[in-house]
Amino acid sequence: MSKYADTLNQKISAYTKLSGELNGMNTRTSGNLMSRDLIPPIVDEAHFIENRGSEYMSSVFAVINKGEAKNFETQVRSVSPAICYPMTQQGTIKCLSQDDQFCLYVLWVLNDSAGGEGERPGGLSATPKSDLLKAMRENRWQFRDEVEWDPEAAEAAKKRLNELDAEKKQEEARLAKWIDAVFSEAYINYVHLKAINAFIEAVLRYGLGGDGKPEYQAYIVEAKPKMESKTRAVLADAYEALGGGKDGTRSPTTLRTHSLALPPARANPAPTLCSDRAPTLRPRQTMISRG
Repeated sequence: MSKYADTLNQKISAYTKLSGELNGMNTRTSGNLMSRDLIPPIVDEAHFIENRGSEYMSSVFAVINKGEAKNFETQVRSVSPAICYPMTQQGTIKCLSQDDQFCLYVLWVLNDSAGGEGERPGGLSATPKSDLLKAMRENRWQFRDEVEWDPEAAEAAKKRLNELDAEKKQEEARLAKWIDAVFSEAYINYVHLKAINAFIEAVLRYGLGGDGKPEYQAYIVEAKPKMESKTRAVLADAYEALGGGKDGTRSPTTLRTHSLALPPARANPAPTLCSDRAPTLRPRQTMISRG
């Protein structure tokens, strides 16, 4: 049994690791705008000003809650004089994409100077990008910085996602087949252990007769669906006399008449263990209940 448990833990660990990687890939491809990859059709190459030959500007993608979108569109111009962005016909910043939670915008901003100190011509700060990100944090506007346009990486990620999905389905099929093959043998072993344990407990409790044979009967009782608690209560009531009185003394071993019908006892039944066939109500060496 311990061998089966170790093998099962190893298989579950491998399956969990595979599922975790697949979930991570799914988040990158189908999550919200704050977590998923910014690839077509969400954005295109024109939204990355670095890919249009500009060495002095960077793209910053703002991910704004829908409830804050209107406020962002009206106030973004006043955040920094060193930014520009694609606009609508009404002259407001253009929303590139949206989902149930967020709206996506792109801001093009001048990069910080190498020295990071002083001012640029026209009174511009030497660190316009850092100033922009600081202002967005102060306004509690979420953003995604350092996003790169890499369609090849996006295609490779999509291919890997399909591979992981296929691997997960194969692993599920292998795990289900292994469980089906092992369950029958494991269950038989479990019932055998139950029978051995019950036999030993019964011998210690009731002892043996003068001829050296057991002086008790055994049954396997399989309760109907949703009737386990009632069956246990019926058995406890029927065999209450065998469990001792309330004062701790042992009561006479008499069986009260009850609606639970049990087969008649056989004289000196031989000890037997459970076979691999489905359990039925038959005499055994002690009472064994499933579960």
